[in-house]
Amino acid sequence: MMKRVATVVLMCAFAATAAMAAPPAKKAPAKKAAAPAAKQAGPTADAVFASLYKRIETLNKYTFIFDYTEVKKDKTEARTCEFKYAGPEFIYLSVTDGDNKGSQVVYNAKKNKKAVRAKQSFMPMAISVGKDDPRLAGVFVTDWNSDLIAIKKMIAGAKPVMVGSDKIKGRDAYKIEFTGLKGDFNKIDLWIDKKENLLLQYEYFKNNEFSQRKTWYGFKLDAPLTDDDFKL
Repeated sequence: MMKRVATVVLMCAFAATAAMAAPPAKKAPAKKAAAPAAKQAGPTADAVFASLYKRIETLNKYTFIFDYTEVKKDKTEARTCEFKYAGPEFIYLSVTDGDNKGSQVVYNAKKNKKAVRAKQSFMPMAISVGKDDPRLAGVFVTDWNSDLIAIKKMIAGAKPVMVGSDKIKGRDAYKIEFTGLKGDFNKIDLWIDKKENLLLQYEYFKNNEFSQRKTWYGFKLDAPLTDDDFKL
């Protein structure tokens, strides 16, 4: 009996010794943490600005609503207008709110190339007015392309800076700005629609003070306009 106990003790001792002598198990190398995915860079301010001019070349017929505000020496003018455009030969402008509310102007070159039909709120009916009447100058530069031409002249080759993203009338937009400009305005801010690459808003500043704003919304592209849309 004593021999059996001694044998068991001896075997346990050998097992313990072997366990102590055995080299420690190698640990599997820790996996390196995956590098975070690089954020995709957005478009540059130059690319966004250039997209405006590429997009406008594809538009032939459209309608929109716009709000316009201008700070003058003695007062601030503000109005909301409805605009329809089917090329420079077919233009419709109606002031629906604000200064000059109720005024309407229609140009239909198919009917008369030299005159427009115009009506103010106090007038019982529309009258014909010469197309070159200086009071109508703003009517013929209300389309998107005319605004873009004016902006390009004012920035005179200046480089835009990306300010970031914003929303205009619920639409996602990029905001870019031009600073240090020479001329009537020293700073211009533009908001460009992320989906349609269209101008949604501009703001002009004189000596860093707000001067003008125009905001576009409710637009319909490739609108099915007909001659009936250009009658007054």
